[in-house]
Amino acid sequence: MESKIVLITGATGDIGKAITERLCEERYKPILVSRTYNKLNAFVQQIKSKYEIDAFSFSNLEGVTL
Repeated sequence: MESKIVLITGATGDIGKAITERLCEERYKPILVSRTYNKLNAFVQQIKSKYEIDAFSFSNLEGVTL
């Protein structure tokens, strides 16, 4: 079964974290957005180890072509 990709804004807030964890349990692949890089990076590391999924965080969009 192919995983679905979801975009979650406010990922480091209480609701964002809960939604992310629930969707990871359902094998969704989250793209997380947060205003606070340090919180986001810590949360990414947490879910990466807990759910054994690929997870990345970006500090800026340098080199990204839209």
